[in-house]
Amino acid sequence: MELTADFIEAQKLTTDQVTAIQTATSDNEAELKKGWDGKANENAERILTGASDYVKTKMGSSIDREQGEKVGDYIKRISDSHFTTHEKTLSDSKAEYELKIQNFKGDDALKTKNEELTGANDTLLQKLAVLEPLKGLDIKNEELKKSFEALNLSVALGKVKPRFADTVNEYEAKSKWDSFVVEILNDYDIKIVDNEAIAISKENIHSQKKLSELVESNEILKALAQGRQQKGPNGEPKDFVDLTGVPFKIPEKASSEEKSKLIREYLAKQGIDNASKEYTKEFTKLNLKIAEELKKANV
Repeated sequence: MELTADFIEAQKLTTDQVTAIQTATSDNEAELKKGWDGKANENAERILTGASDYVKTKMGSSIDREQGEKVGDYIKRISDSHFTTHEKTLSDSKAEYELKIQNFKGDDALKTKNEELTGANDTLLQKLAVLEPLKGLDIKNEELKKSFEALNLSVALGKVKPRFADTVNEYEAKSKWDSFVVEILNDYDIKIVDNEAIAISKENIHSQKKLSELVESNEILKALAQGRQQKGPNGEPKDFVDLTGVPFKIPEKASSEEKSKLIREYLAKQGIDNASKEYTKEFTKLNLKIAEELKKANV
């Protein structure tokens, strides 16, 4: 977690204290985020596996799920097999029953057979009545699968969403990010491959790109990440200076808040957000370098 310049000054913290606090909190946030991501996947998989086991038990099926088979496909397969078998048995019994009735001549053996068939038919009807509620289970499973896919998509988008500059209006940033997401989902299917979000073209499945690359190449999102040009007291653009070893320009007489903002924006472009273990280390390194070079330049 990044400490604001105001907080650091108010608490009179040294650079070493700032580094220690930010390192401890950032490590903790990264571990929490990793735990949440894993827990979401674990819970969703447990729900889907439980649903398939429930269906298999209720139907008394001996059909096992094949390796790599989707849960929805597996439930549909055993459901179709189960209902097909029972419906055929019922149909055969009904046809045999009707034939016996047509040829019935009062023979005691036929009467006995008729009673047996009637009982068998009733038993089958009872079994079908018990299984009837399970017919909609494949639909419920499909809903679970869609929820799981939506969760994966949300996590994938959250990982690649850039950190927008503090000078950008938050509502404007949200609107443009949402528009970007809509455009991406119109043209691509998002799949998770080795923990990397991959965008697969809906027109050509062989055209694939990393979702992070699509974000980085979007000019609108780039502008939001860079923020608006800083202005001086009279509304004129500030003069910026180049500092040795600093990969971006610094306004002359920049305040602590301005320097912190520029460092955050630069790290965000490098894919290092405040949940990364490298964030505090890189932030502190750049902050000290800026202070050193400004002192040398007497700015």
